[in-house]
Formats: sequence, structure tokens, C-alpha cells
Amino acid sequence: MVPAAAAPSRRSLLSSTKNRTPVEAAERSEAATSLDQDEDGCVQFVRQCLHGRELSADTINIICGSWRESTKRQYRGYQQKWLQFCCEKQSDPFNADINLVLDFLTELYKKNLGYSALNTARSSLSSFLSLSGQSNTKLGDHFLVKRFMKGVFLSRPTLPKYQFTWDVNKVLGFLKTLSPVQDLSLLDLSKKLAMLFALLSGQRKQSLHLLDVRNVSVRDDMLIIRYGDLLKQSKPGHHLDEICIAAYPNDVDLCIVNVYMEYVQRTMKLRGSGSRLFISTQKPHNSVSVDTIGRWIKGIMKSAGIDIKCFAPHSTRSAATSAAANAKLSVDTILRTAGWTSDNTFRKFYNKPVNLCSDFSNALLDSFHKA
Repeated sequence: MVPAAAAPSRRSLLSSTKNRTPVEAAERSEAATSLDQDEDGCVQFVRQCLHGRELSADTINIICGSWRESTKRQYRGYQQKWLQFCCEKQSDPFNADINLVLDFLTELYKKNLGYSALNTARSSLSSFLSLSGQSNTKLGDHFLVKRFMKGVFLSRPTLPKYQFTWDVNKVLGFLKTLSPVQDLSLLDLSKKLAMLFALLSGQRKQSLHLLDVRNVSVRDDMLIIRYGDLLKQSKPGHHLDEICIAAYPNDVDLCIVNVYMEYVQRTMKLRGSGSRLFISTQKPHNSVSVDTIGRWIKGIMKSAGIDIKCFAPHSTRSAATSAAANAKLSVDTILRTAGWTSDNTFRKFYNKPVNLCSDFSNALLDSFHKA
């Protein structure tokens, strides 16, 4: 195995911290802060720790590539704060005791961070930090960290964003008014197709953004969608199955096959060499971002009378899957279509009533009158 090429100064940073004086620890922390300017703000911490294990450069690169870009963005800010905190405390940022970690989390708590943010901070430290004298204990598994996080949850709980969801019939009713599709502007046609995809497939904005015309086919009056990119729910041994959406001849205004065919024909000469399905309605007609698709969906929701102050574009996932459950569609079909491996995710976060009125009280009172 070829050792990773590393400058002696970096190796010295990663040497054992036993008997290190506060001044030496502070110097190490300051050096680590300066290294942050040369590498990715997240993975550089992990890279420095792995260099100390004498792994090959290729192995280190593969391990450092195990975090998605979205995770790196979440971790980066907290790791910067941790380095600054260790500089002020003249402590080693790569090998700290549990008391220092808890003091750091407490400092963040005093800055009014909630449970979700503090849990992300804890996770970011776990990606590179070794606890002094406890090499076999993961940071998140330490009993004091668990107790601390439970205390944070009880004092600043993170509750579900939505207690109920909106009625998809309102949006479908509005989409029906956007017809015939041949007369729609490209912008309205794009919005209608994006919302139909979101509702009829139960997918996230990211999944809509990654739709590729090369992986979408129409066969036997059915739209067949495949994904060749990693999705949020992709993991070893699991990737989203093919999504098949049947044509709906009972109402061509809401038939996704009809809308899709019109959109592809309208944009064929505009998209150039790009293959992403959704493109900008303005020149140079490049593929649109996730945020743009979110604005399209939000615009449809607002026009349909959905309270966009309460519900974000991502709520289409909950609204669609909840409506499917209310229509007595099997849970297995819902999970397979949405890409969930466990019904716990669906039941805990997405399956919501259309309103807060419960049938429980009425059923109880009705049973009294029937007695």
C-alpha cells in the first residue's frame, strides 16, 4: 500500500495528543484552521484524521467522497465553529474529551439553536472527532451526549412541520382549467407538468429536477420513468424502482401522458444537447434548478387556493401520498412509488389528514345515539 502523500506539518498535527501542552494544542488548532482554506471545509477534517492512519491517498479520497454535497454543506458551518471554539480553549480539535464537546454544544444552545440544528452539529463532529480515552465509543453513543440531546428536545422540541395536509382535489381542479395544453404558454405548460409529476409520482423536487428525457418513455398508453442518478433515498442495495403512470383517457386535461407529449414536442428544438426534462422558459433554455421547480409548484399551489404561508412545495409529497392512502391504495404500492423502504417514514412524517377534524369524536357520539 502506498502511503498518502502529506506534508510533515500535517503529520505533526495528527500525532498523538498525549502530554500535549495547552500551547501545543492551540498551535495545532490554529494550523487546522489555516488548512481549512486549502481544502473542502467539511472533508478536510476527515482527511487529516485518516492521514494519521497511514492509509493510501486513493483510499482516503474514496472515504472522503462518502458524504453527499448536501451533507457537506450542512456540516461545514458547525465544523468551522468547532475549530474556533477549540482555538479559544487552546484545545486539540481532533481529539477532545467529552466535557469539551458538551461545552461546545451548550454554547450553540445558548445561541438559541434548536434540537434539529444541535443534532446536525453533533453529527458533524462525529464525522471526524475521536473522544480522548474512549476510542471505542462513538460520540453520538456516549450516554452524556444522549442525555444532553434529550434535554434539548424537551426544552426546545422539534415537532412535525405539518399536522395536516391540503386537499389535492383543489390543485387538480385548477390544473384542469389550464387547458387545452396546446394553447398554454411554455411557462404554464411547464408548471402544469411539474405539478402533475409531483402529485402522480409522489416524488421530491430533486427527483423532478433529475428527470431525463432519455429515461422517460411512453409505451402502451403509459409513462415509464427511470432514474440514472442518485436520489436522496438511494443507498446500497436500494434505488427507486421504475415509476409507471398510466394515461387517463377519462380526462385528457389531467392526463400526464398528454401533457408530457405536448411539452416534449414544444421543447424539442429548444433544449439543444441537454437531456434534462425541465428547461428554462427563457433563453438560452438551460435545464432549470431545483429552486425553479419549487417556485413553479408553489405558484400552482397559490393559484389553486392552497395556503403557501403554511405549506411549502415539498408538501406535495405528503398531500399526494396521504390522498392515495385515503383512497385505500395499498401501503406497499405507496412505499414503492414514493421510494420508501419502511412504512414508518410514511406514517410518521407524510400520512396526514386533510384537516384536523377527527372522526374519533363523531364515532364515539354516534355509538351513544345508536345504543
